[in-house]
Amino acid sequence: MNKRTTRLLRVAQVAAIAVLASGMAPKNWFQQQIVRYRSFPHLDRAYQLMSAGRLSEARAELDRYLKLNRLDTSARLIQMELLIRNDDYPALAGAAGALLALQPDNCAALVYRAVAEQRLGKLDAA
Repeated sequence: MNKRTTRLLRVAQVAAIAVLASGMAPKNWFQQQIVRYRSFPHLDRAYQLMSAGRLSEARAELDRYLKLNRLDTSARLIQMELLIRNDDYPALAGAAGALLALQPDNCAALVYRAVAEQRLGKLDAA
């Protein structure tokens, strides 16, 4: 790699880190790839922990992943499944609300929120 390419890569990495730190969505393909590259190990580890039956550790790892890649709706649905398995209905209601803020018409999130509210005794809201 020549000096110019190395410098451009450093600038892109700094920009991607700034995007991650600000919580904003990546604006271009390159930033999306850096976010994916930095966050994937957390998602992979969460899947491994779920396979091993270590659900509370998987939940923590998935939370780390979602802090880096907050727009991944499929990971949010997996998070909600873990919350149901752990009987953490207040957190489930919050996670479903967060996904509904991103996608108001997401049927799975509506069902998860209704289940959480039912288990919390909020039958009118369910």
